[in-house]
Amino acid sequence: MMNLRLTRRIMLAFFGLGVWCVAVPAQAAPPQQASPDLALSYDGELAPGALGLPGEQASWTLVITNNGNEAVPAVTMTGTLPAELRIERADAAQGSFAINGQAVTFEVGSLGPGASVTAQIVTTVMSSPTTGLLASTATLESAGTTRTAQAEIEVPTTLPATGYPPDEPLETNAWPVVFVGIAAFLTTATVLLAVFWRYAPH
Repeated sequence: MMNLRLTRRIMLAFFGLGVWCVAVPAQAAPPQQASPDLALSYDGELAPGALGLPGEQASWTLVITNNGNEAVPAVTMTGTLPAELRIERADAAQGSFAINGQAVTFEVGSLGPGASVTAQIVTTVMSSPTTGLLASTATLESAGTTRTAQAEIEVPTTLPATGYPPDEPLETNAWPVVFVGIAAFLTTATVLLAVFWRYAPH
């Protein structure tokens, strides 16, 4: 009889614990805090087959990405190009742009969570840099947030080697030239002397 009562008490205790666990509601997860996270990448490359010589083209690509969980308003990107380049044109997947001197400003506008926008600047090399690098800087601004990135293109400062030794100067002998000059002088003198002798009074 004692064992039966003990068994009932244990069963009631486990039953009550189970009811209590079911009755207590689970705590809700705290709301996720809004956090914008902007990233900027910037790359430059020469046209296929180009070396970076004057007259050849180079393109610069800006990519902005919103890695945060809320939209970012009034996004602006600016690419500043070196004096050795001339800006030909620009393009962007969103918004508008304006060219002012050596800078191109892209007014992207609002950028949603996970969204990205690509912009491109096409330039022409006007003169080769003495440092061997065409360097450009990009700046991103939005709601007090600023990001910067730099892109570089290596260009040769001298013509590439051909693998062949330079041509040796041709050896010249000056004596044939001297002989030709003397012969011409003697011929001219002989002709003048013959003319003078013929027409001179005797």
